[in-house]
Amino acid sequence: MAFVQETGDLVGLRWRPGSAHTAAGGKHWIPEIIDRLREAGVETLTVRLDKGFFSKELPQVLDELGVHFLLKVPHHGWLRDHHGPWRLSDRAEGAFPAASQVWSVTGTLWGFRLLGLQGRRPLGTEEGTLSMNSYEVTETAYVLTNLTGIHALTGWRLYNAGAVVEQRIEELGQLSMGQTAVDHLDGNRLLWALGGLTYQLLHVLRTTVLGRGWKKAQPRRLRAWLFRMPGQFRSHGRQLHLLLDDLGGLLDKSLGRME
Repeated sequence: MAFVQETGDLVGLRWRPGSAHTAAGGKHWIPEIIDRLREAGVETLTVRLDKGFFSKELPQVLDELGVHFLLKVPHHGWLRDHHGPWRLSDRAEGAFPAASQVWSVTGTLWGFRLLGLQGRRPLGTEEGTLSMNSYEVTETAYVLTNLTGIHALTGWRLYNAGAVVEQRIEELGQLSMGQTAVDHLDGNRLLWALGGLTYQLLHVLRTTVLGRGWKKAQPRRLRAWLFRMPGQFRSHGRQLHLLLDDLGGLLDKSLGRME
């Protein structure tokens, strides 16, 4: 498993069996990552957890550590017993693209705030029939949090804002991290360490050398760009030089004159 900050920095790696459940041992290794961040000077922490971490124990552990959390809750029918009635929200534009209406709800679960959003699409009625306010539910989402004073829509947007970390994990996969090449635990740990170093070098080069939207380009896109980049070899002073065309200024202009 790899742990990546929203900035793209690799926080750490943990070697686990491929059959391990997402949340296996989470109450032990998540506090380790939190301690590492606090040692690095990070004071305010908000942990984003997908529904694979849904449990009663983990939110309590995070709350005791003084950490804010946003935990996605699976859509179970029994959640209706833990919140009030749904209310139409007038400020939820874009929350659910497939819905024309967004309804919100708040409640309590295990002593924490349960925030819910539901996308709805009203159903048309046939001519000559009475409208019964019928609708189709397109999506329902719940988030459990210890953040106070926030609207359900704010909690949902905060949760989705952390999805950038999943993109960073996807990048690690594009660097072949997680693929075991030898039947030896220490050997595979070495491969992960080398992969982590590769990722950090990629991140530094991407954010300091490349310009425009390429600062967020994933390895697969950068690899295709590099292979297709036009260039030519020139011999000068008994030295061979490779001249590359940066395809219209993709490289940072501040580095354009570096030799």
